[in-house]
Amino acid sequence: MGQKNTDAAFDALYREHRSAVIRLCMLYLHDVSLAEDAAQETFYKVYKGLHGFRRRSDIRTWVTRIAINTCKDILRKYKPVPLDEVPAEPSYTDDRDERLSLTAAIAALPPMLREVVILYYYRELPQRDIARLLGVSLSAVAKRLERARAQLRELLGEDFDE
Repeated sequence: MGQKNTDAAFDALYREHRSAVIRLCMLYLHDVSLAEDAAQETFYKVYKGLHGFRRRSDIRTWVTRIAINTCKDILRKYKPVPLDEVPAEPSYTDDRDERLSLTAAIAALPPMLREVVILYYYRELPQRDIARLLGVSLSAVAKRLERARAQLRELLGEDFDE
């Protein structure tokens, strides 16, 4: 792939995935500044690796894996800031307080449950892609989603509506 083609492909990929990657990073890092840094680092890695992308997985899955690994690297270096400015996503409700409590409840989940919730509901990846991405079985993904939903119901009570 020539430099012009690489740049054009990257520009399209960046426009399509930028906001989703930033949201994903916010859910992992709970800090606007760190999330923006992580997204920038993610797209730098995507640009550098684009010529080597072999299409063995969906491009969205590949970008998501890079973003997750980047966030995990950042978490090893920094302690995240408390959840006071986490964006309220997804936007299926107009009540900001309700969205914030859902985001806070997701953040309170254990990391392996939070990860599948983020990938399934926020990145909208199919369970088989999540399994491949995390290196676990499809049944493990299904079980983690089930456990995450149960814990969210417990944390949110009546406010939890799947």
